[in-house]
Amino acid sequence: MTEMLSSGEDRVSALRVRERSLRRRRRFDLRTLATGVALFVAVAWTIIFGVGVVLR
Repeated sequence: MTEMLSSGEDRVSALRVRERSLRRRRRFDLRTLATGVALFVAVAWTIIFGVGVVLR
């Protein structure tokens, strides 16, 4: 019942908070960067090694 009586300002402030938290999550920290680099190297190594074995 209180949701029906609340003003639209509550929704606007909730959206702003959500936008801020999404912006904060988009920043890359060192751990995310290191994980991405490690995954990229692992995939590249697997592809190169696999192609090397097949072409042998």
